[in-house]
Amino acid sequence: MTHDETEKRVGEQELAAFQLHEELDERRDRNDGELESEFNLNLYGTSSKLTFRLVINHLAMWIYGQWRRSLPKTRVSHCDLRMICTMPLDILYEIFEHLHPIDLYHISRTNRSFQDILRSPSSSSIWRAAYEKEDEIPRCPEDISELEWADLLFGKRICQQCGNGGAPPNLTFRHRLCRKCARLCLVKQRDLVFPSSSIWSLVRRSQVINMCPDGTFDDDWPLYLKDESKRIDLRLSLTVDFADIKKVVEEHNKKRNLDIDSIRSHVLKTFRWAQRTAQAYQTQREVRYERNMRRVHARLVRSGHTLIDVQKAQFDEDVLDEIKDLKSSLPTRIWDYLKPQLEPAIHLARLTRLEKARKQLIRARISFIKDQYNQYKKDETHPSTWSYHPPLYTVCEFDMLRRLIEREGDELLSADDEGVKDAMRTLPGAVEEWTREKMRQLAGLLPGSRRVGADACDDLTGDAMSIDSPPREPDEPDLHLLNLATSVFTCLGSTISSIRAGRCLIGWDGAGPHLRCGALQTHWDKRLHFSRRGYEAAGALVELVGWDKGTATVGEMDGFDGRFVCGGCTSASAGEGGRKALTWRECVLHYMEKESDLARHSRPSWSLLTDEAKADVVRREEFDPYIKDKSWTCAHCSVHYLAPVDRKGAIDHCKSAHEIRRPIENLDYLYVITTERTPRRPAVFREIADCLCLRCPETGVTRLRTLGALVPHLRDAHQVEAPLVCRDWVQVRTILRSTMDLPQLQRAEGPLR
Repeated sequence: MTHDETEKRVGEQELAAFQLHEELDERRDRNDGELESEFNLNLYGTSSKLTFRLVINHLAMWIYGQWRRSLPKTRVSHCDLRMICTMPLDILYEIFEHLHPIDLYHISRTNRSFQDILRSPSSSSIWRAAYEKEDEIPRCPEDISELEWADLLFGKRICQQCGNGGAPPNLTFRHRLCRKCARLCLVKQRDLVFPSSSIWSLVRRSQVINMCPDGTFDDDWPLYLKDESKRIDLRLSLTVDFADIKKVVEEHNKKRNLDIDSIRSHVLKTFRWAQRTAQAYQTQREVRYERNMRRVHARLVRSGHTLIDVQKAQFDEDVLDEIKDLKSSLPTRIWDYLKPQLEPAIHLARLTRLEKARKQLIRARISFIKDQYNQYKKDETHPSTWSYHPPLYTVCEFDMLRRLIEREGDELLSADDEGVKDAMRTLPGAVEEWTREKMRQLAGLLPGSRRVGADACDDLTGDAMSIDSPPREPDEPDLHLLNLATSVFTCLGSTISSIRAGRCLIGWDGAGPHLRCGALQTHWDKRLHFSRRGYEAAGALVELVGWDKGTATVGEMDGFDGRFVCGGCTSASAGEGGRKALTWRECVLHYMEKESDLARHSRPSWSLLTDEAKADVVRREEFDPYIKDKSWTCAHCSVHYLAPVDRKGAIDHCKSAHEIRRPIENLDYLYVITTERTPRRPAVFREIADCLCLRCPETGVTRLRTLGALVPHLRDAHQVEAPLVCRDWVQVRTILRSTMDLPQLQRAEGPLR
């Protein structure tokens, strides 16, 4: 549809619209919102809602509404408005001088006669009088008529090229173009390239008033007229090619600069007026929206909904826009339309509220159980057992406690509750049963257990039995297997983090405390895994010591307290560093962590240090467990249950509170094993340092030196200028034996038996 056809169709309906405006005045207090909808329906016929929103000028609607509301309330009898057309011209002029500019524009749209009257130069006084009464509305510029200016400000947003909607007024170029048509003749500054920057002061810059339904502005429009820019560029190029017309062009440019400044000043003034109007529109729209929402909330509460659910409901944006656009109270017809669209969101808010309240109640009950559980461990258990108690999430799964947490109702738990008392009386037995079951499940993962054979433990990719899995056979596994030095487990949650404590868990003393790891609550199939590499490493170490790996226990290996070095790690060059001297537990962890380095660690290879080499290493080692960790506690009381201290703090407490002169570790104070701990840094073993000073034993310190370092030591410390072997120093053996010295470890790796 062309612009002329659209204008003709709209013009035929303007007279009916003019009559409806009078009816709006008469009945706006009674049913303002319905009348406005009636006006829109008569004006635009059966157009779609989308088309109407594209065509409507929200700025004009706001100005018109404010003007009509400012008029005194009068009751006008109905009459045939066509008689106005027969009035004398001078009387019409007198009437028109009292009207608003937007009223004059509406009258000009009723028929051709009124349009000719208001377009003629003789009607300038009418327009001036109308604008003088409305100080805020910008005056008409000199280059267009008053009617054209009114049409630009108050007319519908119809494109003058294609007749489609969505065409905002362009204040600079005095036209309306939709975005599609605007792209054909208007371009942005970055799309124009000119040899001189002075051209931008000679071209007009586009400025549209594109007010959205919510009162915001969309100014993302092309900025410059393409043909005009090229024309100005051509004119400037003439000053270079034809020197005789340079003066004429410069005079023209000066005049154009003044014109451009005048246009920009007027455009800026008009645009600021539109922005102020839009701000007032937004303010009133928000006030109206809040008023309408209060009405909607009140109606919903009267319908039986809870106020908090109504306030928390997340209504659909389209429904909220319709509520914002309501100009009156909620008629039954509109309410019957809105209510079914609002109630689903309220029902969802109610379910969310009840679910949230239930979760808060569950959390409060779990918090109470946590306090009771902590009090039980603090008052009724020894500190050495704290690390082996089940985690809170497991305790909450015990039958008695789970029923307390999940029982119906919204009552909180209390210590006086008989159900709580009964549950706490059964707690010690439940903890003991859980511990026994976990020990049985862990033992069932080991080679030689009656539950699972060794072959079933070879695959560590996920098929090994979970510690939470039911037994495959009714026979109970041998729990003594958990004491073996080769009973090595691993927590896969520790293999991908910086926490190393769970990577190597040896025996029940290592695996038991780690059952509280948070990763086992939801991840890794909620299980620990038997480690084949750990088994191989521990077995090689036990045999290197000279014991049977099928009977050697964790306690025996800890009591042996040897120091080992890895045969797969590269030895340092002469005079430079060395290899790490490790305890047997550190050796197992080292071999497990080197799984990716199969070129040098495909098989466990260890060397056992001699007593002299061990003594030299031990004097340089850090304490283990780490004395600075705040994981130490008194073994005689529970004062450190909630706030563990470092080793010195535990010793000082034993001295002051229990009057123990020399507290003994693991008897008077102890290290509480947690899922995290600070590993100590091993000392370095230097193979080339194999010389022992025979003049230093009285100091009680065994220190090995290289021959190059020993000679200056004897000279400076003992004044021995010509040291003799076996008198002043001796060369000692540092490696007692290695796994490669044992024939049974040299054969190819075979399946575990």
